[in-house]
Amino acid sequence: MSESQAPPNKVPFRAAVAMLVVHLAVVLFSLTGTGLRAVMPEAAPDWDYEALATHLARANIASGGLCAFLLVAAVWGWGRAAALLGGCIVVAGGTEYLSTLTGYPFGEYEYTERLGPRFLGRVPYLIPMAWLMVLGPGLLMARHAGLGRLQSCLLAGAIVTLWDVVLDPIMSGELAAWRWSGDSIYYGIPLINYPAWFVVGSLSSAPAVLGRQPRTPGRRAFAVAAILVATQNLFAGLMAAHHQKHLAVVVWALGGLALLVYLEAATRSTSPTRP
Repeated sequence: MSESQAPPNKVPFRAAVAMLVVHLAVVLFSLTGTGLRAVMPEAAPDWDYEALATHLARANIASGGLCAFLLVAAVWGWGRAAALLGGCIVVAGGTEYLSTLTGYPFGEYEYTERLGPRFLGRVPYLIPMAWLMVLGPGLLMARHAGLGRLQSCLLAGAIVTLWDVVLDPIMSGELAAWRWSGDSIYYGIPLINYPAWFVVGSLSSAPAVLGRQPRTPGRRAFAVAAILVATQNLFAGLMAAHHQKHLAVVVWALGGLALLVYLEAATRSTSPTRP
């Protein structure tokens, strides 16, 4: 077996799997509670659901981000995992801070207290982990399909943008994690937000693939990456459907189908034996 097809490092990989289980439990609990309150509100426990939603949103990001970090470390080493985290902090986090100050490049918005303490009162400290949660597995899925470094960054940027297409309408709406200023035809979200997400996501991914060509993840790592991305997308999609964000669901579903077709075609065009 060549180095490029070596299995993931056991310790961080097992930790990533364990964290994925935690993440799945958080998401399942969130969806079950939402469904129970919608279908049988009289059967729902008498809890403070506003506070519970806040804790679950933070646990969702923290567990998913940590899973992604450990998974990248298991496949590509701690150095590349730290580089990706750094990219998410400096590029994505820095751009979000700039946008909350100036309105560029994403548009004018402000974060609420839903996602926890905020850097200089503006951007929650958890936000880089939210980017990492999707960009990390997105990069691994792209490399598993045999894509090069540039294509992998672009695909990761596309995946995180598609996720935001369906996530943003509920997070800035019913879940009130942030608020947009002004108005637009897409749930009040400036349309410039999405090309900006694509560019920022792609640039944030770049530090993880600099230097020597990163090795191709095997089936086990790919499975964890795919489950993490699918979980976040399905969670956001189901929540958007529940809150009747029909346009968001349709755009997200069509975009997801296009990405799946592209990944399948890219995988078929390469022929290395997977470990």
